[in-house]
Parts: sequence; structure tokens; C-alpha cells
Amino acid sequence: MHQQIRNQQLQQEISTLERQLSFLPKLDRQREALNKRLGVISDIQQERNQLTLLLSLLPGIVPQGGVYLDSLSMKSNRISINGIGDSNGRLAILLSNAEQSPWLKDVAMHSIVATKGDKAQDQKRFKASFILAKRPALTPARGTLVSDWQDLDLDEITEWPLMPQCAVALVLALALGGFLGGIGTG
Repeated sequence: MHQQIRNQQLQQEISTLERQLSFLPKLDRQREALNKRLGVISDIQQERNQLTLLLSLLPGIVPQGGVYLDSLSMKSNRISINGIGDSNGRLAILLSNAEQSPWLKDVAMHSIVATKGDKAQDQKRFKASFILAKRPALTPARGTLVSDWQDLDLDEITEWPLMPQCAVALVLALALGGFLGGIGTG
């Protein structure tokens, strides 16, 4: 009699454990779904951070005066820029600044075409691209930007190419980031 009661208790415990074990595959599927969602959220956050980073890097890369950006596109971490430069020297400074940035890699100038501007001045229309790194490449060989060098003879700064657009885009990105960052918090 005592053995029979003991067997019944064991059978009940086994049934309880089997019920609990039957939930494991469902919990595994839920965990995988949550991990996928977290991955998507992480990717979105990373892309938003890259846009902010790009907009903060542009003023240091584009020489102040003499180079004007017409368009900028970002596909994943590949950045393409099109614009006009007053001279090959200004475009060389643009390239040098981009190459010296620890955040940019695979900097390439795809084309430079000589044209005439509205006032018949010589201009260089260019297309360039680079990859925005997820982490900066910190090496001792990378130093200050060419625009920071003391011995360069740059004309007096009269225009800030793309700066108002950068400032507006940066403010919007930060505002959107603050708004999205507040969603779901208690």
C-alpha cells in the first residue's frame, strides 16, 4: 500500500515534469524570435548612429571653401558624394582629409571632369566614395586633418558648403534619436 502511494506520487511528478518539458520547444522559438527582433533593433540603432557620425565628420573632411557637395547618398555603410571643386588641389585636400579619418576606409575618387561654372570660371565636377567604419581605425600614422595644418594657404572662408543642411540634419537625427530612445521605457 505504501509502495503504491509512492509510485502514484512519482507518476504525478513525472507527469508534471513532462508538461514542463513540453514547453521548452515553444520557449526556444520565442527566444529565437526575440533575438531576431533585438538584432533588427540593434541594426537600426547602428544605422542611426552612422548617419549622425557621418554628418559630424563632413565639416572636417570637406575643405572650407572651394569644394561644394551637390549630393550625398548612403547605402549601408557605403557613402557616395558628388560635387564641384574650384581646383584639383582642393579635391586633393578632400581626399587627403577622408583618407586620414580613422572612421573612413576605401576612399576613392571615381571621376573628375573639368567644366565651366556660371561665371565661366574653371570648375572640377567630381564623384567619390568611401566606407564608414563601424569602429575607428586607430593608428599612430593618422594625424590631424589637412585643413588643420598651419602652412596651407587657403583663401578667406566666405562660404560654408553644405553646413546649414548638415546642422539641420544633425538636429533632426538627434531629435528623432531622443524620441525613439524614449519609446518603451517606463
